Amino acid sequence: HEIAHLKSGHYYTRLGASILTSIGFSVLNVFVPGAGYSEYLVKPALMGGFSRPQELEADKLGVSYLTKAGYSSKYYLQLLDVLRKNSGEKTEEANYFSTHPTNEERMNQIINLKQANE
Repeated sequence: HEIAHLKSGHYYTRLGASILTSIGFSVLNVFVPGAGYSEYLVKPALMGGFSRPQELEADKLGVSYLTKAGYSSKYYLQLLDVLRKNSGEKTEEANYFSTHPTNEERMNQIINLKQANE
């Protein structure tokens, strides 16, 4: 999954956005002295994680890598099921600000991909 983020360029997208945010606050600080400090409040909220579509894409690629290595996607599903159970996640609950889709949504995507490939 994390290798899929790297191969998809998701880390570079975040790095670019982080750099642009820093530049923007530096410029703002020139015109409004002291405003640059607000970067420390705003940037973590903006750069908190990958987007939901990026997470789903990384899952999709992760399953593809597992399959190419000769493993079944059922292991990925089992891992997500363990995460779902241990987090106490309620399937209908998705926080608007959360970066990850629900584990249920991730599992459904993998099941649908598996069925489409069969």
